[in-house]
Amino acid sequence: MIKAARERVKDWSIKSNDWSTIQESVQRVYKRGDKALIVAFNQPSVENFHDWRKRVKYLWYHLRLLKLVWSDLMAEMASQTKQLADYLGDDHDLAMLRQLLEQEPELGCDRTQLDALIGLIDRRRLQLQQSAYCLGQRIYAEKPGVFVERIGVYWQIWRSEREQPSSQLRL
Repeated sequence: MIKAARERVKDWSIKSNDWSTIQESVQRVYKRGDKALIVAFNQPSVENFHDWRKRVKYLWYHLRLLKLVWSDLMAEMASQTKQLADYLGDDHDLAMLRQLLEQEPELGCDRTQLDALIGLIDRRRLQLQQSAYCLGQRIYAEKPGVFVERIGVYWQIWRSEREQPSSQLRL
């Protein structure tokens, strides 16, 4: 099935290679990630942090696809977004471990050791969430429209560089 799908991709036609083709998708992904950050910290829950992580990963995928637009900048943005996803992923893993230990305490040691382990999990989760918040504030610092407009300008410059020979460039 995967091989057949790979063959079908060759026949896909993209109607345009301008920014408008992907602008809406980038804005939607960025906006949803920004909203998920707010929800995660205003209504903290394992589910809300996990939802934010999914939204961050969608942005990461988009940034990776846009790497050619400005390779150094986009690679760094993608790297920072991946780091944010990792913070949130580690937080979720620890939340699931904590839940398992509470549901099946026989998996752990005695109650004192179990309580100590849960305390360490809670402390690490708080650290991860604080790191995620700080980095998330940076990544989602712009309003979605402003972010997309900025990336769109980079896109237009990249396209014009590719279409125009350097001998025709004018200042």
